[in-house]
Amino acid sequence: MNRFKISNLLILVCLGLASCRLPALKLLMSTVEPLDTTLHYDSSSAKELIGKTEPDRDSLYWNYKWRYRDSLAEPVTVVDWQEKVSSTWDVLYVTNRKISQDENDTHFGSYGNEWGITPEYGSCYVKLPHRPLGKEVRIEKPSPLKKLVPVGFRKSSETPADDNGLHVEVDRPRPQDRELFFHNLKNQIDRSRQRDVLLFVHGFNVDYQSAVTRTAQVAADLPFNGAVVSYSWPSQGGLKNYRMDGDIVDQSVPAFAEFLTEMGGRLPADV
Repeated sequence: MNRFKISNLLILVCLGLASCRLPALKLLMSTVEPLDTTLHYDSSSAKELIGKTEPDRDSLYWNYKWRYRDSLAEPVTVVDWQEKVSSTWDVLYVTNRKISQDENDTHFGSYGNEWGITPEYGSCYVKLPHRPLGKEVRIEKPSPLKKLVPVGFRKSSETPADDNGLHVEVDRPRPQDRELFFHNLKNQIDRSRQRDVLLFVHGFNVDYQSAVTRTAQVAADLPFNGAVVSYSWPSQGGLKNYRMDGDIVDQSVPAFAEFLTEMGGRLPADV
């Protein structure tokens, strides 16, 4: 871990919400013109910076507010953008949860509450609705037919799911072996101008789907533009299970430490 620059590896144990951006692409039928690379600020934090003098780059204010201002048009993990509707994020995940089958459809697996002693690797698409900062969201459970369509291609709606918020769609996990995971992690780093990694570790009362959702929300709301990784230990995901969560998190330390050690040894020296 001593190879990391602390400012470049963000370990966030908190909740997040969402807003990120992707520049609109012009589809031209008869002529070929350069893409519009003008930045159009979509987040309130970015709009605040227009016309202001850039602060000292060693300051916390620069790292929090300015760091990604000029690279939001170069998205690393956003794989789909629907203006005023939604953004879809490709989140890398690591977990010591055991994968289980969907009770209603044995063709689609997910991660439940059982725990293992070694980390498992993969990636997952998370589709976030655009909404005001602080607006609560809920995870949608799609029908078996809808599951066949990747979340980035599903029709979105700005209609509230209910009185409590808007729908988030989490695609089925795509497990990967360790080598492929770290290859994909390096690829995300190489495509990011700042070469940063955001690692999100959740707290108690969080299931797997909520973990990857909040990882995407944190990246969207900072805003952050770099490699995005979610670590999900087997929290039982219930208010009545806090005591059990306390025991499980202790049992999960070796797997988490194994992953951190592996990542520390594999990241490029300039990260």
